[in-house]
Formats: sequence, C-alpha cells, structure tokens
Amino acid sequence: MTEKKTIAVLYGGKSTEYEVSLLTAYSVINAIDLNKYRVLPVYIQNDGKWVAGSEIKGKLGYKKINFY
Repeated sequence: MTEKKTIAVLYGGKSTEYEVSLLTAYSVINAIDLNKYRVLPVYIQNDGKWVAGSEIKGKLGYKKINFY
C-alpha cells in the first residue's frame, strides 16, 4: 500500500472574508477522502499568528481527522 499524500489547507487570515474562509475550510476538510489523504490544516488567526496540525484539533467541528 502506498503512503497517503498530505493535503495542506490554509485558511483564516487578516481579511474581511475571514468568516467565509473558515466556512470554506470546514467544507473542504470534511469533503477530503481520509482513506486516501492526510490533512494538514493551517489556521491563520486574525492577529496573523499561524497555527497548524494537532494544535487546532477540534476547532470548527472537524470530523475525526488524522492530523499530520
């Protein structure tokens, strides 16, 4: 069996479209086939701080994801 590829999903940031970015990321992450891919969510807070992987586990109501 081949190793799963990792897909990074970047979202958030300093933008007037911040909330839209969060909702879009939620939809994209929950649509990814977790049998084929690992997900590396990268959340950019309003203050510009980047948070990735298991540090953000549980935010946005993600389904069970094997965070990279």
